[in-house]
Amino acid sequence: MKSKKKRLGKYTPAPWKTDEIHFVGTDEEDSQTIAYVSDHRNRKRRTETENKANAKLIATAPELLEAANDFVCRLEDSSLDDIEETLWRPDGDGWEELTRLKAAIQKALMY
Repeated sequence: MKSKKKRLGKYTPAPWKTDEIHFVGTDEEDSQTIAYVSDHRNRKRRTETENKANAKLIATAPELLEAANDFVCRLEDSSLDDIEETLWRPDGDGWEELTRLKAAIQKALMY
């Protein structure tokens, strides 16, 4: 029995983008601001590397959420006996979800 995909709530749909430094917005011609990453943390200045990493993580949030949700749904559809067959082998039914989740995580970490 296939489980239904869980409702993920209402948020601005992907893709989101970052402007290299502080703004995260939609990837549209008339871009909409989603978040602004502050330069300061407890009165101390953040490094440019930290700002870029934070912005990238926020920008990949919808992709990470969707990939994680798909993976969890696949796990819920699998019995303990067939998890190895369905998820951990390239020819298994769940390989696509696992690959998407890994790619989303990697994308979030690249800045």
